[in-house]
Amino acid sequence: MIVNIFVFFFLFLMNTGTVVIEVNGLRNTDGQLFISLYNNAEDFPEVDKEYLVIVVDSIPGTTVTVRFEDISYGDYAMAMFHDENRSGKIDKNFFGIPKEGYCFSKNFKPVLSAPDFDDCSFTLECDSVIMVSKVIN
Repeated sequence: MIVNIFVFFFLFLMNTGTVVIEVNGLRNTDGQLFISLYNNAEDFPEVDKEYLVIVVDSIPGTTVTVRFEDISYGDYAMAMFHDENRSGKIDKNFFGIPKEGYCFSKNFKPVLSAPDFDDCSFTLECDSVIMVSKVIN
């Protein structure tokens, strides 16, 4: 019985990896970053529907790297916003265009609307995957 539990646990661990997100080009070190990982196309990129979120409360510089560890293999997308004034939301202008920095995985740059999951998705199928995204200001 103990052996079966160990084998199951070991097999579970074998199907997980690490997603490393490097965000560069931040305008400043004010406020905080919300870096969100999504695993569901219907939820992307809605706030409060994330799979996992890392909040960087003290921004060390214009480039920040975070690690999502023990993530099950599968398809994911990342969205980040730089909450410079710590309002808890991304500030937008009259036309709905963000006034604070943001970015998506695969460096996707939206034109007229938020991207779809397919625009930004990547597959975690090994030990780790590294995504580098430049902030859109």
